[in-house]
Amino acid sequence: MDGSFSWRDLVRINNCTASRVFGGMRSTRREVIEDEASREKIEYDNFYVNADVFFLTCYEISGIITFKKIYTGIYDNANSALVIQGRPIKPVSSVFDRKNMSISIFGLDSTARAQLHRHMPKTVLQMQKMGFLTFHGYNKVGDNSAVNLIPILAEQVKEGLRFPYFDKENDVNTARFLPSGVGIDPDTIPFLWKKMKGMEDVQVNSAGSM
Repeated sequence: MDGSFSWRDLVRINNCTASRVFGGMRSTRREVIEDEASREKIEYDNFYVNADVFFLTCYEISGIITFKKIYTGIYDNANSALVIQGRPIKPVSSVFDRKNMSISIFGLDSTARAQLHRHMPKTVLQMQKMGFLTFHGYNKVGDNSAVNLIPILAEQVKEGLRFPYFDKENDVNTARFLPSGVGIDPDTIPFLWKKMKGMEDVQVNSAGSM
């Protein structure tokens, strides 16, 4: 679950590569652009890919593609390499002081992150100066209020714990984190403010009627 791969997961025929992916979804078409310039051959038995979204592609000697699948990750702009040997290193946490805790969450409903960058560049710049973290691997489409709750949840919804981490295709099982097919007790949803009782909080919404 740390985002790394090994040749136990990918069938090594002759060679495999990693390449970054860009694009998005529109009402009329879906466009995915593979950045060929970023393509890098995988030379390691254990590795991870430094990109938000990427393809892993394997070929036979003849050039025929035998495996190609898209994955999501977390881009580290402190490292320019695409394919990195080993596993991601977990940063050392600083000493926690509850008195100094301050959490600001900026969520966008029905607005693409790219649109925010285009239309509100000053806001994005200020957030960068303040040290905001962007959930690059987290994207949703449409007015899905339940899905929009993810940034303000302190832990997993308990109803999702009955599902396995991986689905039949060995991808991350979304039901584990967003159990849409089962009933959820709203009184047990682990909202962030429940974990921070006694501390001041304020909510600002773009819709004045809410």
